[in-house]
Amino acid sequence: MDVYKINLEEAKILARINRKNFGETVKRRPSEIRKEIIDSHIKRQGTQLELKKRVDERLNLTPKKEAEKLAANVALIDINVDELLEFNEFDTEHLLWEEIKGLVYLMREVDSSVIDDETTENVLRDLDSIKLKLLKFRKIKVGEDQIISHKQSPIFLDN
Repeated sequence: MDVYKINLEEAKILARINRKNFGETVKRRPSEIRKEIIDSHIKRQGTQLELKKRVDERLNLTPKKEAEKLAANVALIDINVDELLEFNEFDTEHLLWEEIKGLVYLMREVDSSVIDDETTENVLRDLDSIKLKLLKFRKIKVGEDQIISHKQSPIFLDN
């Protein structure tokens, strides 16, 4: 039995080769396929990116298929989470988090090559202002079970 030294990331990549991802379409055991891939990877002294591409090829995945699969999973998770939530339209904390989530999704669609320095500085200044406001309300863990708000913290009390 050959013993290889691989890093954690390579192990995670190889772990994707399993019966669940192959289904019943492959007659060989996943462990044999992993061994074949790692043998080749070690002999060629390949990079993690090359290993990932070989595993993707073996699993018949393309970047587009992977992105579609991920998007479907995220959409399914959002649906499941939304079903669990009891939505109160007057819950300002929930609305705040929804707005932050909306900003994150919006950032994915922004083409950074068209944003000039002045706009970047303005957005960063606005984000700093929001961050400072949120920092006022963060919670600080003070012991085993006691959590106090930022405003109650001893470092902010006048002596």
